[in-house]
Amino acid sequence: MCLDSTPAGSKSPKADIYHENMTNLTRRTLLGAAVAAGALTIPAPARAGAPTQNYWRYCDHCHEMFFDGYAGKGSCPGGGGHVASGLYFALPHSSVETPTAQAQWRYCRKCQAMFYNGYSPAGVCPAGGGHAAQGLNFVLPHDMVTGAGSQSEWRYCRKCHVMFYDGYENKGRCPSGGGHSAQGYMFVLPHL
Repeated sequence: MCLDSTPAGSKSPKADIYHENMTNLTRRTLLGAAVAAGALTIPAPARAGAPTQNYWRYCDHCHEMFFDGYAGKGSCPGGGGHVASGLYFALPHSSVETPTAQAQWRYCRKCQAMFYNGYSPAGVCPAGGGHAAQGLNFVLPHDMVTGAGSQSEWRYCRKCHVMFYDGYENKGRCPSGGGHSAQGYMFVLPHL
């Protein structure tokens, strides 16, 4: 049944316009519409009173988020230790999970990367075996519009379970082989 009074079997001009509009949709277009409708909010660098930990950095070799607060730089899937580049992140921890903030993100004591500790086994660590959680429970904001003091395009890698930057065509180096493979939320991480 045709809804626009075009005879059955013939091509509808409305259908052409609908198809063109649907194929030109992008994530940016949808996010813009969601902001205009008030469905998304712009995150503050961290909730007032929410504790944060500094010294989280992007690794230029593997594209993972790693803790750069120690002299040793962990184990990078690209070889050697991680190589810090770009922004300094201050990540929220020890707070309540919300519809736009996911808990169970942890520091791996073996490779020093941020990984999701909500699945068993705990991903693939470049230092061998699975990741080993230590320290704070990070609660990371996601699916929000990027504001001043935050950066989007951070994703969960479904192969190794780390947080990696997905904003480049090159997906870094995953300890499971090849580049990282994004899945799930689009994280918007606060930086200094």
